[in-house]
Amino acid sequence: MDLNEIKEARKKAEAAVEDMTDVSLKEKAFEVILNKLLSVTQKEIVEYKQPSPTEKIINIPPNKNIIGKTGTESVLKLFQTEFGKTPKTLSEVDAALRERTLFYSKQLIQYALVQLVRNGMLRRLREKEIYKYVLA
Repeated sequence: MDLNEIKEARKKAEAAVEDMTDVSLKEKAFEVILNKLLSVTQKEIVEYKQPSPTEKIINIPPNKNIIGKTGTESVLKLFQTEFGKTPKTLSEVDAALRERTLFYSKQLIQYALVQLVRNGMLRRLREKEIYKYVLA
């Protein structure tokens, strides 16, 4: 925020309270209005922060119900959301399920992924020595 923006915010705050007669009320109102004007300007210039890998994993709206009757069904429902549009590793699937308070062992998740691949619901991609899964 540069000096001109601060001066402009000050002028707006002064104009907003110029008709007030009570001095203490006028000072408090000026302070509140100026703080509000400055905070709005600061929010607009906040730099974009690149999300961490964990934040990327859990980019599913909370209202999406992914709880299934079985672990395999829960994994399938997870992949049917935005999560399943890009390839994910076993660890990423595990982290996403845990974030949604679905605690399954990695063996069960791996079994579910293999079953879903065999049934044609997921595709398995190999990158070097790591398998990634994506919605078919």
